[in-house]
Amino acid sequence: MPTVKSTLGKLENPFARRVLDNNWIKPNKRIFNNAKVGDHFAIIPTDTVPRSLDNNEQAIFDMVSKRFVAVFFPPAQYENTTRITRVEGEPFKTEGKIIVAPGWLEVYGREAAGDKPKENLPAVQQGERVETVRIEINTEQTRPPVRYNEGTILSAMEAAGKLVDDEELRDAMKEKGLGTPATRASIIETLISAHYLSRQGKELQPTAKAIQTITLLKSAVPELTSPELTGEWEFRLREIEHRKLTRDAFMRDIRDLTKDIVDKAKHFHPDEHMPDTEPFGQCPKCGSPIVERFKSFTCTNEDCAFTIWKTIAGRLLSRDEFETLVRDKQIGPLGGFRSRKGKRFHAALKLSDDFKAEFDFGPNGQENGAAQPGARTDEQIAR
Repeated sequence: MPTVKSTLGKLENPFARRVLDNNWIKPNKRIFNNAKVGDHFAIIPTDTVPRSLDNNEQAIFDMVSKRFVAVFFPPAQYENTTRITRVEGEPFKTEGKIIVAPGWLEVYGREAAGDKPKENLPAVQQGERVETVRIEINTEQTRPPVRYNEGTILSAMEAAGKLVDDEELRDAMKEKGLGTPATRASIIETLISAHYLSRQGKELQPTAKAIQTITLLKSAVPELTSPELTGEWEFRLREIEHRKLTRDAFMRDIRDLTKDIVDKAKHFHPDEHMPDTEPFGQCPKCGSPIVERFKSFTCTNEDCAFTIWKTIAGRLLSRDEFETLVRDKQIGPLGGFRSRKGKRFHAALKLSDDFKAEFDFGPNGQENGAAQPGARTDEQIAR
């Protein structure tokens, strides 16, 4: 703490002087905790007064200095107001919030951060009658999350620990995430080259191969799809670092986990362990109901051989698309197919006279040479 006081005393910051004058530097573990120090302690100013900084350097120094000073300030205090107004007996809730003591926000010049007009409620008395001036009905709908791009998926990998529920494991992953800064980009490239991901403009999209793999793993070895597993082993590495766990014990547990995963995979059979969906629709061949399995859409009649494999030339056929194909005898053109040479192509699918899914490239045949003769079939990929 003496070093901190000395540094605050040399900062050209009026708020630093207030910290010293009010004796706000206390042995608080939120700020001073050697047990939390890893490779280095927090980035803080030194007691050397900076001179001749350019604009970027000055901005970074100011950012670090403000954070260094702000941690010693008291918390900001808010006054929250919740008001229930009844119109024709129906309750309507209104909330307001104002800052009554800016605390650490003052260091950042945000004393008036809570004084927005829309957050200040007009004064009324308990039980006072008010006039209904206007009624509006807003109809909104939720939006699905946007797809990852390379920037957002790198951030998600870095912050993967936030997805872990266990506090100790989450803390172990806080500064680790999935992969390292040096390997995260190469992990993405490996997934792309192995056809688990594909670039669609700026977006990264999972391929049919990826979707089937994740579906399989979640049923066969669910721990492999969870960040908890990474968190658990990061936690054990930390225990080794702090001499709470031996290397031999760590390696023994790794071997046991690997054996357990391999045994689960060996004895897992998708068609046995992954239940079929509820029967739906009608088989175009015999009229019996159809079920969706891990790899296929299949007739429930054991005497009927009707099956459409879900993966066709690297593209996953959705249930809606399958139903359209059976109903209309064709669907498309659809995108996302890949030839044997890895080239993407579009094609329609048609249901042949012998109830097989076949490509239909129209009257002009192959388009731009994208589809190769004997392009990979659904059955070849699924097996």
